[in-house]
Parts: sequence; structure tokens; C-alpha cells
Amino acid sequence: MTEGAPLRLSHPADDTGSAEFTGAMVRLFAEHPSGVPFAAIEEFGWFELAAESPGLAVSAMFSAQGAALGAGATLEALVAHVARDFDGTPDWRDAAVLVEAGDRGFALACGERMPSVLVAPSPSGGGMLVLGSARLDPVRSIDDSVGLVEVAERGEGRPIDGEADLGSLTAIGLALQLGGLSERLLGIGRDYALLREQFGRPIGAFQAVQHLLADAAVGVAAAESAGTAAVRALEDPARLRLAALVAAGAASRAATTTTRAVQQVLGAIGYTREHEFHRFLYRARLLCRLLDSATLDSRIAEAALAAGVAPVEPTSAWFEQDEGAA
Repeated sequence: MTEGAPLRLSHPADDTGSAEFTGAMVRLFAEHPSGVPFAAIEEFGWFELAAESPGLAVSAMFSAQGAALGAGATLEALVAHVARDFDGTPDWRDAAVLVEAGDRGFALACGERMPSVLVAPSPSGGGMLVLGSARLDPVRSIDDSVGLVEVAERGEGRPIDGEADLGSLTAIGLALQLGGLSERLLGIGRDYALLREQFGRPIGAFQAVQHLLADAAVGVAAAESAGTAAVRALEDPARLRLAALVAAGAASRAATTTTRAVQQVLGAIGYTREHEFHRFLYRARLLCRLLDSATLDSRIAEAALAAGVAPVEPTSAWFEQDEGAA
């Protein structure tokens, strides 16, 4: 790549229809700025598409949520789709999925409505429980556009039949959100590099800027590939945990690389509250915290060992996150 060469960042052409469906989902999140409720996801026709093409439906919904920085009952929709044939399922319109981050448990409330039912991972590993009661305390986080509540007390739970691993489903959903967020942010950085001029030409003509965005593009592509593999593993419980953790790792790395790169490309304007960059940064930090990205190395190694996959070199540098992001 020579100095002054045009800046091109693109993905292979999509012939699956996912771009159109993702765009429609982005508009759905825009129509519900305080959060897309479960009923709106039903009315949109997502469950019908998920029955016909689960990979497209799951990837498009969460990628759109990440790109739109949206909120909504998307994790609940994913779990309801996977658990559709199980006995003892709750009323998903009033349910929230418990997200375990380290030794704490969080739920994402849709708008200001507090969930009345909590779906939690089974302590025995794999499976899910519907908790009969739980005390949820609102939590103030780095991203105030998300209604985050901490699970302070959990009641007794009754099992949802089946082999659905709630932790893995949650990891896939959050990882796909991070991937969509990173791709959208990369586009913002690219557009700025093409428009902002310095020394008489766009800053995208300089190799230093091109290298920053190219590194981010590689991370985004890796996150997309890992996310696709994780969605395919929804039909294969034996591969699900490892695929979900790998997707979480790739998405966390992509988000870290992309936010750093785009912040440098934007320069001083990226530090202002008037620019939207901070919204992407805060959401990325929150999602990485909910994924407990600091422990992903050890969890990936554990899952790989259990699946009989040869270990790889540690990648802890990927997941450098500030303490207390959530």
C-alpha cells in the first residue's frame, strides 16, 4: 500500500439477504429508542424467520442491535427460540435472562420495565432455571442507555427441560452485538478518514491511518467469522460452549482494536461529547464487562480441553479492560 493510495475497506458481497434483514432490524431499534420489547420482536416476524433460517435471524438481530446501539429483549428472544419446544417455559414477555459476569449476575431490563421472571443458568452446568423470585437492584453503568439491574438475591428455581446452555447463548448474543457495533464504528472511522483533510489531502491517504483502520477491519472480519461459526453451533450442543467463547474472544478483541483505532483517527473530536464515538466506546466497554472478557483466556482453554482441541498461545492482551466498566 503506497502513500496516497485510496482507502478501501469492504467485505465480500452478501447474497444471503442478511444485509436487508439487518437493515430492517436496525430500523426496528430506531423505532424503539427505550428498548424493543419481546412483543415487538414477535410482531416483526423474527420467530418465523428463525424457524426457517436460524443463522440469518440470530446474526441479523444482534448485529443490528450492536450497530444501532439498541436495547431490547433480544437475549430473551434467542433463548425462547432455542427453548421453544421445552416444557415449563415462562412467559417471555415478562422475563429477563441472567448474565453472569464473574461472581455477579446482571439482567438487561427493556426500557424502565423491571422483569418479573428471571431465567438463570443451572448450577450443575448447562440447562436453565426459571427462578421463582429474585431481588433486582438497578445498577448505574458506564452506558446509561442500557437498563442494567443486578441480581441481589435469587429464589428457588424450576428447570426448563433440554440441553440449552444459557451461558453460551448469552455469550453468542453479546458477541454478535459487539461485532455489529465494531463494524458500524469502523465505518464511521473510514468515512471520517475520507472527509477530514490535513496537509491538503484526506487523512485516509496516509499509511498510518490506513494501518489503524486495516487492523480494525481484520478484527471485525474475524469477529464476524467466529460469530457465524457460533450461530451454526446452536444445533450442536457438544461444540456450543467452545464456539460461543471463541466468538466472545474475537468480538472483544475486535471491539478493543476498533475503538482504539477510530479514536486515534478521529483525533480531538473523538474526545468530545458532541461526537457519537463515546456512545460506541461505552457500550463496547459494558458488553465486554458482561462477557467477563478478562477471564476469557482461561475459559476458552477449559472449553478447548473439554472438547479435545489442542491449546493455543494465550491472548490475554486482547482483553485489556478498565476496572469497573459496568
